[in-house]
Amino acid sequence: MKGEYDFALVGRQTMLRRTEHHINRNPRLSQIGMLVAICLLAVACKIELPHGDLTPPTIQAVVPAEAAVDVSVHSVITVTFSEPMDIALTEGAFSLSDGTANVAGTFGWSGETMSFDPGSCLAHGTTYQVKVTTSSQDAVGNHLERELIVHFSTSAADPAAPSVSAVSPKDLTVDVPVVTAIVIAFSECMDKTSVQNAFSLSDGVAPVEGSCSWSDDTMSFQPTAELSVLVTYQVKVGTEAKDASGQSMAAEFACSFTTCRKALGVSAGGNHSLALLHDGTLGAWGDNGSGQLGDGTLSARDRLITVNGISDATAVAAGGSHTVALLSDGSIKTWGYNFYGQLGDGTTSNRSTPVTVSGITNAVAVAAGANHTVALLADGTIRAWGYNCYGQLGDGSTTTRTSPVTVSGITTAVAVAAGGYHTVALLSDGSIRTWGSSKYGQLGRGNTGGYSVYPGTVSLPSALAIAAGYWHTAAVFSDGTVKTWGYNYYGQLGDGAAANRATPVTVSGITNAVALAAGWFHTAVVLSDGTVKAWGSNAHGQLGDGTWLDHSTPVTVSGVFNATAVSAGASHTLLLLSDHTVKAFGYNYYGQLGDGSFTNRNTPVRVSGL
Repeated sequence: MKGEYDFALVGRQTMLRRTEHHINRNPRLSQIGMLVAICLLAVACKIELPHGDLTPPTIQAVVPAEAAVDVSVHSVITVTFSEPMDIALTEGAFSLSDGTANVAGTFGWSGETMSFDPGSCLAHGTTYQVKVTTSSQDAVGNHLERELIVHFSTSAADPAAPSVSAVSPKDLTVDVPVVTAIVIAFSECMDKTSVQNAFSLSDGVAPVEGSCSWSDDTMSFQPTAELSVLVTYQVKVGTEAKDASGQSMAAEFACSFTTCRKALGVSAGGNHSLALLHDGTLGAWGDNGSGQLGDGTLSARDRLITVNGISDATAVAAGGSHTVALLSDGSIKTWGYNFYGQLGDGTTSNRSTPVTVSGITNAVAVAAGANHTVALLADGTIRAWGYNCYGQLGDGSTTTRTSPVTVSGITTAVAVAAGGYHTVALLSDGSIRTWGSSKYGQLGRGNTGGYSVYPGTVSLPSALAIAAGYWHTAAVFSDGTVKTWGYNYYGQLGDGAAANRATPVTVSGITNAVALAAGWFHTAVVLSDGTVKAWGSNAHGQLGDGTWLDHSTPVTVSGVFNATAVSAGASHTLLLLSDHTVKAFGYNYYGQLGDGSFTNRNTPVRVSGL
């Protein structure tokens, strides 16, 4: 036992040796007596004895093995220890060297196995040394039993000239997002500097600026700015590009791709969809039985078409079967179903191309309900028109209107939302006003049944955003939480229940919402990390979680990490992504998902052309 406890008694070595000397001169002392003596010494000296296994750790395996040859230049070094190790000390004791300099890289751990991934390809035809020194320790402080030194040799350089093995976007690809990276995979490890000098991305007039990054034999080029819309770009890699052994590419590589339109906003209606495009035009797809796509026909579309005569739109809203566009001069255009005068042109005739709403020249926002329309004006007042059986126009009457009327008593509105038969306004002080039908408590004022022809206040803290579903209402607050009220048969309030609520309840588990939407019977929010949560009816896949099951608490929309806006229709959902593309999911009988099919989807699909 001599020396067995030296490492644990730092600073008390002299006293320990005296104790050991005493023990060694009295061989009749038993093992127990020796341990008692050590323990008494520890107590006297206030020394904490080591705990656990005192056996030094060893290395069980290393890959590549000693004297391995023809090792791939893409290799990751792995070292397996006999027990859990102190990660920081073990990584500090490790080195990989080519005899001249250490190789940089990153570490990873899986149980007792450490992996080291070099930052780039190893050199061909080179002998490398792996070393782990005895400064490495296990989790309880025992040093490595002995130093590890292993040598291996990489494979010789490929005599064939390097080439491009894959590229993204592929040659002749169309509808490429304007925010995209060019990724080129080579047949072998390349000399990074020569490849980057040989690479170019051009629109045919000027090269595109950007930055390169590498992962083994694959280079990624990220343009500094967004690419231009509907432009064909050419990718080239010249023959001056060389592999790691200095051999040049035998032939120049070239391919081309074309970018798509750029979406700035989305709106989901009953069974149709709209997108605000970069140039002020509008794209539309889905149901068109009442002319709500605005292309002059009544034909449903499973792919994006352009709305006739709109070139300066700044916002768009899709209602039950009609559509509303806000133009840059503050005027409003409408088209589609008009039985209740929801187009605001003084008639009740359906329109398959846009018409002008009477008397509005200073609108700053629009909203479309099932059969009524709302406009927020620059002075904070609100105009409304269309169906008014439940007082949803807020003018103190239940008279349906074919041209705009003023909502009573509101002068400081900053946002509006229109539901099935009710309307919601957010005021500049963060308070919320509601009016119209209160059949299921969707006004949030504590009562169910009846209706209100005048705006009333919902008792809530200051809100940031509002949304109105068919019979329910939702709001986002500054702390990222969401509150809901109204109809809840499908769980669209997100509180884990199915009971209707006449006053606001908090949605379960949401603390970082930044945007929201309310469909007919489902609700969705965008979170601050770009993911999306949804809850409520899911019979057609409109929650996007890969199931067809209703959910009364939020579920995660599958595969979305960069959403910036959301809109919910009758039974489908639209997402605007940070690269200005659009994804859709849910009911698709009329082609409202815009993916070129009429198949319902329970996970997001990309809208064709966006």
